[in-house]
Amino acid sequence: MKKIYLLLTLGAFAVILQSGINSSGIPPSGYTGVNGSNCRSCHGSYALNTAGSIAVSGLPTSGYVPGTSYPLSVTINHTTADRKRWGFSLIAVNASKQVVGTVSSTNSNAGVNGSELSHKNAPITNASSSYTFNNLQWKAPASASGNITFYYVGVAANNANQDNLDYVYTGSTAVALPITLQSFTATYQNNSVVLNWVSATELNGSSFEVERSNDAQNYFSIGAVPAQGNSTNTVTYTYTDAAAASSGGNIFYRLKMIDQDGSTRYSTTVSVQPNNPTAKIQKLYPTITRAGNSIQAIVTSNKNKAFSIAFINESGRILSRQTVSLLQGANKLTIPVPSKTQKGLVFVQFSTDGFQQTETLIIE
Repeated sequence: MKKIYLLLTLGAFAVILQSGINSSGIPPSGYTGVNGSNCRSCHGSYALNTAGSIAVSGLPTSGYVPGTSYPLSVTINHTTADRKRWGFSLIAVNASKQVVGTVSSTNSNAGVNGSELSHKNAPITNASSSYTFNNLQWKAPASASGNITFYYVGVAANNANQDNLDYVYTGSTAVALPITLQSFTATYQNNSVVLNWVSATELNGSSFEVERSNDAQNYFSIGAVPAQGNSTNTVTYTYTDAAAASSGGNIFYRLKMIDQDGSTRYSTTVSVQPNNPTAKIQKLYPTITRAGNSIQAIVTSNKNKAFSIAFINESGRILSRQTVSLLQGANKLTIPVPSKTQKGLVFVQFSTDGFQQTETLIIE
């Protein structure tokens, strides 16, 4: 009886050991190639990257946007249609080899493996030359983490319940953050707003488009500044919004960072509180109307002055502009809506010396 018990115990241990070596379940972490180790440590019959390759689709190769989720797929290719079991692991790290972002999966054959994304129950197929793991995801960190690199490894196995005669493929993809901002500030000076920003790094940057808003929701482009393009040192930029006028509240700014390939992303928003507003829109009504109708505005002014009113569509095209005279104190204005205004959103921009304010209308 003791001999039988011993044999059963040894047999069970052998099954557990064999399962661990084959990694048909969740594989051991740390074999993506980040530190030089890969799955060939166990599956070592053939030289690395022999007779095939691994590819990852969906990586943000032109630069990632902080906080954005990227759907991925991993494909393992082999030159001969004789592979029957498949596995992979993937990780994203920064220059210091620290993990960047988070991974997830809705694929029943893949899942989170510590900081990596790996196969979970390596799928079995008929003899084939390729296999793709779909429904994978990498989510970029909430704030920029500099340049990162994705490391990935794949195994095309023969499903012989052993670790030899399997092929291992590795790869990596570097993802640069095109423009990394170190700071962005706005300062109100003599009826103007001076914007200053510093880029920490730039890769194939094209330009910075400066956008302004009076409500932190509807932004308008007010100018552009060329980017240096490529730099690993800090670069300082400035832009003066000479037309920034007080609306009696905060003025909001953001930067649209444009790369040479046309891709874009936005900076954080900064705001400034103007001093001594020269005018203010106290009320605008109705905010839902029809083309050709009139709207009313209550405007206060610190002195008699000319006052410009412009209607602007969502594309930024000026539909009409008129100039009226304001008296010191409260003014009630009747403003006709352009008869050819299309349905949807339209912006009414009020401006005079030291003042600009934009309101939104809905055209039915």
